[in-house]
Amino acid sequence: MVKESWSKFRTTLERLYDGTTKHKIIYDAYTIPSWTAPLILVVVLGLFIGIHFLYYALPTPLTLHDEAFHPHRFIAERAELHTRNLTDIGVRVGGSAANDYSAVNHLYEELERIALRTGSSAHRIDLEVQKADEGSFELQFVPYSMTNVYHGVHNVILRVMPAVQNAEYSGHCLLVNTHFDSMPDTVGGSDAAAMVGIMLELVRKVTSHPRSFRHCVIFLFNGAEENYMLGAHAFITRHRWASAVRAFINLDSAGAGGREIMFQAGPAHPFLVRHLRAAAPRPRASALAEELFQTGVIPSDSDFRIFRDFGQMPGMDFAFHTNGYVYHTKYDTPDIIPGGTYQHVGDNILALLISLLDGFELYDVEAFREDAAVFFDFLGWFLILYSGYEGIIVNCLMAAIGILVIAFCLKAMSFKSGLSMLEILTEFGVSSGITLLSIALGLCLALLLAAILDAAGRSMSWFAVPWLLFGIYFCPMLLAIGTGATIYIHYFKRDLLSISHRVQLFLHAHFLILILTLIILTALGFRSAYILLPTVLFYAISAFISGMVFHNRRRSWLFVHLVGQLLPVLFYCSQTHLALQTLIPLTGRGGGSDNPDILIALICSGLALLLGGFLVPLVALCRHPRAVLSIFLVVMAITIVLITTPLGFPFREATVPQRFWIFHTQRRIRGFQNSSYSEDSGYFFLSMDRYTQSSLRNFIPELAEAKILGKDCEGDLLYCGMPLLSSRKHVRAENSLWAPGPPPRLPDITRLELIAETLEPGATRKTLTFEITGPNHMGIFLAPRRGLEMVHWTLLDHVPITGPRWHERDTYFVFLSYGLNYFRHLEFNVTLQASEIFREGVQNLDIVLTTHYLFHDDQRTTEFQELMEKFPPWCYVQGTMSSYESFIF
Repeated sequence: MVKESWSKFRTTLERLYDGTTKHKIIYDAYTIPSWTAPLILVVVLGLFIGIHFLYYALPTPLTLHDEAFHPHRFIAERAELHTRNLTDIGVRVGGSAANDYSAVNHLYEELERIALRTGSSAHRIDLEVQKADEGSFELQFVPYSMTNVYHGVHNVILRVMPAVQNAEYSGHCLLVNTHFDSMPDTVGGSDAAAMVGIMLELVRKVTSHPRSFRHCVIFLFNGAEENYMLGAHAFITRHRWASAVRAFINLDSAGAGGREIMFQAGPAHPFLVRHLRAAAPRPRASALAEELFQTGVIPSDSDFRIFRDFGQMPGMDFAFHTNGYVYHTKYDTPDIIPGGTYQHVGDNILALLISLLDGFELYDVEAFREDAAVFFDFLGWFLILYSGYEGIIVNCLMAAIGILVIAFCLKAMSFKSGLSMLEILTEFGVSSGITLLSIALGLCLALLLAAILDAAGRSMSWFAVPWLLFGIYFCPMLLAIGTGATIYIHYFKRDLLSISHRVQLFLHAHFLILILTLIILTALGFRSAYILLPTVLFYAISAFISGMVFHNRRRSWLFVHLVGQLLPVLFYCSQTHLALQTLIPLTGRGGGSDNPDILIALICSGLALLLGGFLVPLVALCRHPRAVLSIFLVVMAITIVLITTPLGFPFREATVPQRFWIFHTQRRIRGFQNSSYSEDSGYFFLSMDRYTQSSLRNFIPELAEAKILGKDCEGDLLYCGMPLLSSRKHVRAENSLWAPGPPPRLPDITRLELIAETLEPGATRKTLTFEITGPNHMGIFLAPRRGLEMVHWTLLDHVPITGPRWHERDTYFVFLSYGLNYFRHLEFNVTLQASEIFREGVQNLDIVLTTHYLFHDDQRTTEFQELMEKFPPWCYVQGTMSSYESFIF
């Protein structure tokens, strides 16, 4: 029996090889010329290229001369001039004179000028600078939280309300927010000077409006977003106008230029998205992006979190996402932002702003609380919106309709072919199994390629040239689903069932898999299940029409099928463009612990299924299917060859830089109650991408012996013994490097002292009081010893969520910020609870004080500057002086 089976299998392979088999049944009436398949592929690629050019087809920017003819239109040229004026100030880090003095004065004077020159008599305009003396809050980042403590945050705020408050005026406000500070070493052209320029022009248009609105509007220019969103917190929790705010619009960036996208809304107030749909001329929004962002997959954040969590109000989050390669680098300048970008954002936000200010919802926002909405745009032309509850109904209804359509088509196939329904169901089951197996094989092949490329040192070969992804990670899935259907149809005989019917069975099988996936995603509560609706809907329509009218009429059903795929393919081309444009640059700053090719392979495989799942099985209809399938093999082979050439090098000078963040660090390690003392210095290289380690060793010979921290993170020093800037950087520490070096030049004296120690009655609770003095930016790491619990401290009104475990001990991360000319001194206490009484001479608490000099480039040592200059031209190197000093009390 085994011998006979092997003989049959060998015969099948031989026939597959030589292309002759008496079992294959190709009826010429149902097949198509082989050139049809490449033509379909060219059409799909053409649609994708069209989407690309459509995305960059920005509106014509209006100039100052156009304003006479369009007095109420947004003027892009003026917004761009505002942007350039702000970036001319230079780098604007929170706490620096450039940010807290020059930028604040510039914005105040500009807003004052706008109010005096263009303010309508219908409006009352109030303008002020907020100086928040102090504040603190917990940020629940993924995976670890951190506590922010600040002193001296500067915001510039303008309020517009009716000059005469009639009966229609609600007294409630809409908040429009962006930030004017920047990251170190960048003028922040897109992040977020461009949004500041746009907001200044919005102020001009709103204040010059001939009539007043039902609600007031507050324009908040906050001065400390990059310092973990301090400016937004200072306003929403400490400013007297904040209590009147009922909703907000946040403008930010994760890229440079292009079109903005609304990627967060609500929560639970979809009326905001309805206004966007009704008012914005070119809306772009995505509930899928919202779910990805809120799960922490995207390593970024915005002021949206602060207004939502601490202001308890709904809002909308808009951001650039194009060209994330230059995000937070010196290359983010106004020169790379096209004028059409200002016009696109300005037209949309101005229309949305006027719509909300004239709307009824801000009278009582809570009356409009509903389920979270499902929303997405179609090519930026219009917005589709429905509630989450309606989404569940739509998804379930489409799933039920889809199953009925499959049943109808199978019944019609049974009638036309003369086979019993059982035989048709059996064949459908086999087709479904082969489809699932093909998808699994395609995914495994893509992941195998990802692993091989990483092992060969060719990870991220697509980083600078994204079109290489088609050959590396799209083709394996397309090849697999095409090969599975073709081999089964052409080399396993099924009497009375035409090749046309058998191809349709594979299409129905793919349809069933999509339906089941839609049901699962809906049951798990993912609003982003909408991503499957276009392909499910249009296939159900085309399959039903084919079954009713054209079933098995040679090629007529094929024409209906291809027409039905046109809009879904167009939609998925736009989603592919959006996904790759947004996610690829993120892999350049996501750390080096994980292979980014794995993530990209998974994403590309899913997109390939959506784009080609209903097209690639048609290869089996071709008269020479092996020739067609070989196209994917050839493209894969050519791509693999290309990535071994300089084309596959991930980085490019100025346009696609490799990021490095170096902390020139002084470390001082003190024993229990200062019983011992050690000191060293060197360079801490934060892991930024998959190539951080290899690039350092290959191109900077002096760093060939740099040590990977690895197990040091489990050693004697808290938080790996490194001056981490935030708690979520801890996940990168193990893959970061430390190289000994000369000490940095630190401008300020840093001091941490225990000034009081109080043991409460019962001796099971102790309070330690500390005093800290240092520069504008400091970190405090704490870890009570095993058996102790921190039950209170004065930095917050509650004990925050703990950070990473260290020697089975809780840890806490504090980031401390001071504004310009604020006395940099902090006194706080920590109360520890023990299960037994406290004893003398026993360790209670490990505490670390770190410092960061983020805008002191002139203080770099010669050695540090020379090290930074040794990096190749394709590198962007950001240098910071820091210190790490540990104590045990």
